Amino acid sequence: MGLSPTMKVKFHSAYETYAGNEGQGLQQAGQIVEAMVKSMGAHATKAGIISEAAATGAVADLIDALYPTPQFKDHRAALGAARDFVKEFRNAVSHPSNSARNLAEKIRKCKAGFLDAISVAIKLRIVAQRMGYRLQIHTT
Repeated sequence: MGLSPTMKVKFHSAYETYAGNEGQGLQQAGQIVEAMVKSMGAHATKAGIISEAAATGAVADLIDALYPTPQFKDHRAALGAARDFVKEFRNAVSHPSNSARNLAEKIRKCKAGFLDAISVAIKLRIVAQRMGYRLQIHTT
């Protein structure tokens, strides 16, 4: 089980962006992960698992709201991976590099983040399928 056809198209587009601008490509990949989490949150709200307020807040807070619920107990590893991704890479590209060394580190971080986004997306897709959720991935 890997990426759905829709996810493949989204990540291909993000990769094309990444090829020209690593930071923008990582940002696009991150938006895919965030859209997946938000879609899961919407399903969880409809099922009465979490409150609507929890589902409409920051992505990290949404993950934190899903994590302790009994319904997501068996999926905490995937949620933890998503939480770590959001923490590690959400702002990785937003700060300008002030030296060649910082720029090189930023590029390495973008590559790792892009690959991590794909891995996290696959894990979240598995969770969604096991929960019976059909994810809607709307990105900008």
